[in-house]
Amino acid sequence: MQADDSTSFIIGTRIKIVDEMTTESVCVQYAYTFQSILRSDNTKWNFSMNAVAEPNHKYTVTVFNLPEPENGNNRIKKQISIPGCDNKTMEKFQVCEENGSRWDPRISALFTSGKLKDSVVVTFKTATYADRYQVSIQSNGFRYSKNASKENRTSLNVTLEVDSLWFAECETLVMIQPFFVHCKNHCKTAEKSFNRCKDKTPLVISLGLGLLLVVSACLTYLLFQAHHQEHSNTSPSAAEEQPQEPQVIFWVQERKRVLVIYSHDHPLYKNIVLKFCAFLMTKCGTEVVLDLLDSTRLSVLGRIQWLDWHKEQIENSSDKILILCSRGVQAKWRAMCGGKQVFLREDACSLAGDMLTPFFALMLPHFIQSMSFKKYIIAYFDDVCSEEDVPSPFNVTVHYKLMKDFEDVFFRILDIEKHEPGRIKQIDGLSEDKYHECSSGRALRNAIKTFRACQMEQPQWFEEELLQSSEVEDEMGSDGIAGEGSKQNVTRMKILKRVSTLILSRGIKSSHSTFSNKDLFFRVHPSVSQALAENKPVVALESTIITHGMPYPQNLSTAKEVEAIVQSEGATPATVGVIQGKIHVGLSPDELEHLAQCRNALKVSRRDLPYIISKGLSGGTTVSATMIAAHRAGIPVFVTGGIGGVHRDGQNSLDISADLTELGRTPIAVVSAGVKSILDIGRTLEFLETQGVCVATYGMTKSFPAFFSPLSGFSSAYHVCNPSEAADLIASSLSLGLQNGVLIAVPIPDEHAAAGQHIEEAIQAAVTEASSKCVTGKDVTPFILQKVNELTQGKSLQANMALIRNNAKVGSQIACALSKKTAQSPSKNPNQHCRNLSTNTKSEIVVIGGINVDFIAKGKTKKINFGQTNPGSVCQSFGGVGRNIADSLSRLGQAPLFISATGSDANSDAVFNYCKHMNTSGVARLKGHNTATYCVVISESGELSFGLGDMDIHRQITENYVSQFEKQLSSAALVCLDGNIPVSTINYVCSLAKKHNINVWYEPTDVERASKAFLSDAWKSLSYSSPNMAELCNMNKTLGIATPDVLPTSLDEILHVAVSLSRPLLEHLHCLVVTLGSNGVLLCGEHIADSVNLQLRKQKRKRQLCAVHYPALTVPPEETVNVSGAGDSFAGALIAGIIQGKDTENCVRMGLLAAKMSLASQHPISPLLIPAQFGVTPLEWNPKLNTDRPCAL
Repeated sequence: MQADDSTSFIIGTRIKIVDEMTTESVCVQYAYTFQSILRSDNTKWNFSMNAVAEPNHKYTVTVFNLPEPENGNNRIKKQISIPGCDNKTMEKFQVCEENGSRWDPRISALFTSGKLKDSVVVTFKTATYADRYQVSIQSNGFRYSKNASKENRTSLNVTLEVDSLWFAECETLVMIQPFFVHCKNHCKTAEKSFNRCKDKTPLVISLGLGLLLVVSACLTYLLFQAHHQEHSNTSPSAAEEQPQEPQVIFWVQERKRVLVIYSHDHPLYKNIVLKFCAFLMTKCGTEVVLDLLDSTRLSVLGRIQWLDWHKEQIENSSDKILILCSRGVQAKWRAMCGGKQVFLREDACSLAGDMLTPFFALMLPHFIQSMSFKKYIIAYFDDVCSEEDVPSPFNVTVHYKLMKDFEDVFFRILDIEKHEPGRIKQIDGLSEDKYHECSSGRALRNAIKTFRACQMEQPQWFEEELLQSSEVEDEMGSDGIAGEGSKQNVTRMKILKRVSTLILSRGIKSSHSTFSNKDLFFRVHPSVSQALAENKPVVALESTIITHGMPYPQNLSTAKEVEAIVQSEGATPATVGVIQGKIHVGLSPDELEHLAQCRNALKVSRRDLPYIISKGLSGGTTVSATMIAAHRAGIPVFVTGGIGGVHRDGQNSLDISADLTELGRTPIAVVSAGVKSILDIGRTLEFLETQGVCVATYGMTKSFPAFFSPLSGFSSAYHVCNPSEAADLIASSLSLGLQNGVLIAVPIPDEHAAAGQHIEEAIQAAVTEASSKCVTGKDVTPFILQKVNELTQGKSLQANMALIRNNAKVGSQIACALSKKTAQSPSKNPNQHCRNLSTNTKSEIVVIGGINVDFIAKGKTKKINFGQTNPGSVCQSFGGVGRNIADSLSRLGQAPLFISATGSDANSDAVFNYCKHMNTSGVARLKGHNTATYCVVISESGELSFGLGDMDIHRQITENYVSQFEKQLSSAALVCLDGNIPVSTINYVCSLAKKHNINVWYEPTDVERASKAFLSDAWKSLSYSSPNMAELCNMNKTLGIATPDVLPTSLDEILHVAVSLSRPLLEHLHCLVVTLGSNGVLLCGEHIADSVNLQLRKQKRKRQLCAVHYPALTVPPEETVNVSGAGDSFAGALIAGIIQGKDTENCVRMGLLAAKMSLASQHPISPLLIPAQFGVTPLEWNPKLNTDRPCAL
């Protein structure tokens, strides 16, 4: 600064903006590089800056130049207030229209009275930027709400029906909650009061089905732009010489929402969580979703639905999930992985119960996908918890200590980078030493200190909070469970007592995670799928030789040559590769060409698979990755050139190939030429022994080959002389269920042994030279290979090719021998299985219906264009309504007798091979007939376009054939009939049902076949049926009952029509399960305990009828793979629940989960459908329509 107090020089300017409402601040520093204070045209410099602002917020802007003078206050500070949307100037902006500030609903209401119910018709004007509304009425202390959608209408009429007792008072308040684009569920509610006593019109209305829909939406703030200019200088005398002030532009930031997940470890720990959420809301302005703060919605939806809804919201937004790890979180995770079960006292006392276990089930698969890491924040309070409390799946991401790292956590919530080039962002009042300066922070700190003191006084506090098995019943009757929640908790604790383990309900079976959507990452070539289904030999081949072993086009010709060798031996080649993030088992010629020419292909091992898939990249699979894919597809034999091993000096460097550990944990036979002599062969064999891998040399001796040489100086544990012996060894390993592989070491052919010996000498020379030149680490192998190629003048590559050809030949012969051995095994022979069990097996369930071989074609475009070829994918599976239901029941622990018919053809062989887990003793194989086939075409979104079927074989399931099983039918608890069977067979079974009081389930199959059981009085002997709306209409039409010409589209109307059409059938049927597609299911039947009685009917009696609607579990269109078996999966799982004696809600939950898994699988019935999928309590999902009064028909 000069003597006259003017500026001498400036190197920069610093600007700080503080939001006075949230204390959030941003600081920006500008560096000046100009030499003159004025531009060349003698005008002042000017600058602009973008910043974030919100309406109705006040900001303090501080500006000062650098370097800052030591004397005097040279900072300029100004406060800026941003006007709100109620400001006249602001009303014209679209942002305020999107907030609803100009919306005038013009509410009117018409009240009508009936004998049992009163109704209110609320009419109001809709708004441009609000598509959804919640209409509520409140009177006499009661409140009832209903949701409505605009659907391009300018006004809405919403009818609300309530009991007459509601209107004990004349005054009624009508409220309309709009959901605008920005404010969403925080928008201003429009209200108007009415006196219903002045004008009401009597109206007689029929008793219908009450429907309560609870919908919530995520919260956001307004978007607003304001302009402001601020002068910045160091003194009045320097004002004219300074650059023109920056222009500050404020943008409104979206308010963030956080779902907090934790464990009910202790009452004091719950208090910490509550205080922490209060701090997030009051200090940080964050919206918090917590079970303790949302008990009303949670009690209506149930735990699974509540969490599932939030999961869907989070996946489609920038919201976050904050997982607070503690002793309980770790203990419950270990319990889910097979450890000791954990029942916490606070879970028993809480109305919500254990929220953590269903969270693991629903969201952990989503978390493990690498693209989802940014949505999850893992943290723990380090004063009362530790790093050891973090479950192992969360070790892939950062762990934050609270409150030490809270500022970092908050930046994660805001999706803002704390560290940027040249600056570090900070927020006042959030650091570890300052967060407690506000009242909410002090309360949080005190809560932490209190729990910490409790832990010090009671070191065994966690153990004391655990409920032992003997204590569960005692806890049910304790004073801690009181009020309306008592009954729920008693039920919950009874269920907890009989639940031995809680397994993740969406595909995670144990600590080795298996997800229901993993089929989406695999593509099995139709030729491979067909061969596996028909029990024909398949040989897996790796693809690194294509992507990294040879140049193009030699790599392509070699790959085709090896596949041709496999085919010539009678096996199907399945080259494995990764193309655009999908693991392909079996490659088409175009896909081979793609990999051969792909310059950016990566080398993919087990370690690399998650990254390659998440990024959608392509690559060649190594031995370990090929083993994983082959085993996943069900291929038992894999051929490669040579495997990796322990590198020399591996005892110090720990450089050990992943191929060895993969052999130790993946049950597949690997045929190779041993390992290269550049590796430590002795230690490699020792390591394989440690991993439990059976190693056998193929030949007359046990000498272990060293790739180019038949002799390595080491021996295998065993040897096999021919393909048959090798197949016996592999079959024995597989039959024992050992989870490790078998290594078949094939020596180099004799005609190449001489060249191989010369190559081995070159290798030893190259190793010696590498050692003398101090070549180490990852440079060793490339150096040696290049040197060997030079010393042998290219003969090493020729010998390598000879090895690969020989291994392909031997491996294919072994695969053929193994396939033949499997086909000859008595336990695998479907014909023998059928004849041995056909008349003597007693089953609790008998299923009579069709078997199909299904071909599912899914388009890759949004619309299927008829009359031309559409791009898509085609896969084969095995279906048929009867087979699907029997399959579902079998996978869920039942053993139904399945009665059907197939042709005596290749498709029949494939069916019996696939259905080995089922009791197919009642399936006839008829010569001269074709096995039923069905082809379905679905669009990219998963919608059915059309289907074609050859079902003539189903006519052979005749009354005469089925009568052979009269003994089993007469003693069965339930018989399930598929509408594909002849009418005479349906009538015969119904006559048996009437005679022996048997429960019969009729599955209509389609609209045309739905009427079969209703062509005579046979239908009066049915107990259950599960039609869709069109099938239900046809059933009524067949009985001469009037039906609507056009089916409704809105859910309210659909339910009303379904109830009306169900009543006539329920004169004789015990229960109707009306499937509504994406709208879920409607149960209609006997009213019991505020629900529908699904249990097997012992005798017909008069009863009060009831209907309950259950919403479906959503499956995104991109995850929908197959729509042909969802209904059958639902029916099978529902029947399984009924036979097991489960309550209605548990049965329906089983059915809906099974249907969801079917939609995400290539198979009609998901192979992942197992009893453990449903080992959760029924109170985790509570979708009843009306929890206050019995539902009625």
